[in-house]
Amino acid sequence: MAVDEEELGDKVCSEVNAFLMKVEKDADCADHFHLAKFVFNVPQEEIGSKSEGWIYGGGFGPTRGRTRSHPALGEDSDSDIEVPRFQSLDCAEDSDGDLEVDRDIKVVEEIVLLEHMTHTDLAQVGLQVWRGALLLADWLLQNRGQTREKNILEVGAGTGLASLIAARCGATSVLATDLKDKVVLDLLQRNITRNASLADGKVSVMPLDFNDDLPQVTGLERVDLVLAGDVIYDDTITDSFVKFLLRLRHHSSGPLKALVTLERRVVFTVADLEERCPAFEHLMSRLEEEKERVVVKEIEIDWEQHLCYERSNELVLFQILVL
Repeated sequence: MAVDEEELGDKVCSEVNAFLMKVEKDADCADHFHLAKFVFNVPQEEIGSKSEGWIYGGGFGPTRGRTRSHPALGEDSDSDIEVPRFQSLDCAEDSDGDLEVDRDIKVVEEIVLLEHMTHTDLAQVGLQVWRGALLLADWLLQNRGQTREKNILEVGAGTGLASLIAARCGATSVLATDLKDKVVLDLLQRNITRNASLADGKVSVMPLDFNDDLPQVTGLERVDLVLAGDVIYDDTITDSFVKFLLRLRHHSSGPLKALVTLERRVVFTVADLEERCPAFEHLMSRLEEEKERVVVKEIEIDWEQHLCYERSNELVLFQILVL
């Protein structure tokens, strides 16, 4: 849907909007919000339960050289974005030259329906879907064994995509949190409810500010993994986020693990007369200051892709271990 430039004004707009598969709004979709469908690949054995048969590797993903049509442009699109391929289309020739298909494996596609806004002011960016959330969800699908039977906390959950996928990947419980903003929290709850079959009763919604007095916050007694997608864009928020992780560590019996996604958003500064990534640089500086308590590892984004989005060179995924 075209948006009038005057209506946008000083609004911000996620690049994900260019790849969304829009669907007709349902009765539960609030005014000024839109509904989009996110399809993800779930490879699994033909024999087995919904969640126990997943296998990964060699069979689908951008490295196999096939792309699927741009969802926003239709089946005839010439788009060359890297998206998942179907494992069922991958065949090998046997010694007689016949096509041989591995019949023990099938690929199941599932859907997340998310209500969202296409543009907001900076204070309510949680109402949009960002690439960081898609990357987090993709990692969860690729590494399901690391989330099974874990208690997961998502901060800045926004539309709830990563929380829903975490639940689908076998987490014991998922706490989806965002700022104490009624509009954002209501949206988050609507999306969890709308995708109840994926959430399977494991996802709960709660307000959480990085500056909250954590001993007074229920539900943080045992957190195995923290998810944070695209929360690094403002230096003040970044400072609060790093302090939050350090304080949350005191609630854990062992080291606290966090997965953080962000984009190196490049700006040209007149002061330096060069292009810089100030938000990214500030995060690195803050983590360096805490190097005696924090171990940071950048994770290569080279696995098979399970969701449709563009993996730009600016996308970054970090594992932060708080000792």
